Amino acid sequence: MLGVGIIGCGGISRGHARGWIASNERARVVAVADVVEAAAQDRAAQVGGAKIYADYNELLQDPNVDAVDICLPHHVHKDAAVAAANAGKHILIEKPLCLDLNEAKEIEAAVEASGITLMCAHNQVFTESVQEIKPRIDDGLVGDVMWIHSADCFITRPYVRVGSAIHASHAAGTWRSKRELMGGGELIDTGYHPTYRLLYLAGSPAVTVSALLTNHRLPQLDGEDTAQVMVAFENGSTGQILSSWAMNLPSGYMIHVVGDRGVISAGSGRIEIKLNGMDSPSIKELQVPDTFAREIAHFITCLENGEAPVQGLADGIATLRLIRGAYQSVAEQRIVALDTV
Repeated sequence: MLGVGIIGCGGISRGHARGWIASNERARVVAVADVVEAAAQDRAAQVGGAKIYADYNELLQDPNVDAVDICLPHHVHKDAAVAAANAGKHILIEKPLCLDLNEAKEIEAAVEASGITLMCAHNQVFTESVQEIKPRIDDGLVGDVMWIHSADCFITRPYVRVGSAIHASHAAGTWRSKRELMGGGELIDTGYHPTYRLLYLAGSPAVTVSALLTNHRLPQLDGEDTAQVMVAFENGSTGQILSSWAMNLPSGYMIHVVGDRGVISAGSGRIEIKLNGMDSPSIKELQVPDTFAREIAHFITCLENGEAPVQGLADGIATLRLIRGAYQSVAEQRIVALDTV
């Protein structure tokens, strides 16, 4: 039985705890840590009881903890990941991996020195739609891929308007409102999802990036609330990321894959395939699974069998490199070669 410690008991950890509960025959949350006692108590109660620590460094000394699930704010990811690796604990870490590539190098060095397994919690790789279309792309169903569009858009409610309150997690003075704590704005937060999805589906290294970052509804943020990113891949295909806290998804689909033989479109609950020459598309309705439960079950399997996770440290670094390159492209007003980031 794998003993797990949850580090950081804020909102996102609730979904993670639910995922651990779904695998309770193989793993159990035995400890939680948070500087906010009420949050730690809430998460401990959710998992049916766990030892509570105010300091995650004390949790890392607990001999009953084999692996940790890091659900902290962005700016403390690096320190927690390095400390966990140095303590010999396997790591599942929420997005983003950390704030920048210098921090990523520190995590990489600690992981390599300790020999532990680190998996990035890129849960949308485990959606039914992504799992359905990835092998179809790789098998050449739509031919040579020319363009992939990956989007994640919604309106953060209630957003700023006269007479309207600000959503608490995005309010002025919170860590998400501050660029130095976030590492940027929306792109390095929710925008991480369409970014790693794009890289996973493309199956080719990204080589250049350019971006347009704007703020439409959340002026209390230091950073953007909307991001548009253009990517060129080594294999000649291109990609586009659209991510926003200021607008709803402009179509029913989060993913479009355009090849020389046809198009695949995918939403959370369906995929649509229209090959060249078809009069009407083929539509398949899909289940909408608990992606936290799926990613955690995969993490446990990797630890049990000594396998590499589908989204490991290298994938987290590649995603972070693309996002940092997007920010650099805006600052320098040019297309950025990712091997220079």
